[in-house]
Amino acid sequence: MAKLGQRDLTRALGELERIGLLLQHDAVLPSFTGVALGESVRGSWWAHPRANDIYDLLQVFRVEAGGLSAKLVNGKLTFVARRLWPAVAALGRGTAPRQLEGLSADARTLLAFVRRRGAVRADQVDFVPGADLPKRFAELERRLLVHVESFHSDAGSHHKLFRSWPRYWREVGFSAPRLALPRATHELQSAVDELARGSHVRVRVPW
Repeated sequence: MAKLGQRDLTRALGELERIGLLLQHDAVLPSFTGVALGESVRGSWWAHPRANDIYDLLQVFRVEAGGLSAKLVNGKLTFVARRLWPAVAALGRGTAPRQLEGLSADARTLLAFVRRRGAVRADQVDFVPGADLPKRFAELERRLLVHVESFHSDAGSHHKLFRSWPRYWREVGFSAPRLALPRATHELQSAVDELARGSHVRVRVPW
């Protein structure tokens, strides 16, 4: 079986550019795993016989695609084409009513803390006594109120780094033009509609 390579990478990058969004993995909607392999992958892609190939190509894809991903579609990691970064920046300001509706008090406290500090490791926060911190951080992530990056420490344990969006844009060297929220949501929704075209999947989004 041939190793995944440049042709598969080019195909995945092309789909990201065409649609504007591409899930990392999904059995039905367009995703990196499905496009790169040329077949639908059900269940965890880590169980696929070519899991190592998928992982290696995914690292290259992240870099080539610009590295921006967020839980945009159905709570799943979704890669975002550069042309939609201004729309993500507009939504990241957190002014869409749906983003803040029902946000718990503890999550609001965490959001203020992340915005004040710029970047926070989830495992190093303990100032909200009694709070279910993973659940509260998840509230912020699925509403696109913060940027989230998963990483492994030197000890090999898995952690998440939460950044304010202004901090993230500065670190990647992107100066986001000021986009009005209605236009931003329209651009993102158009990409979501294209992503879901022809499927019967019910799509959930943060806006």
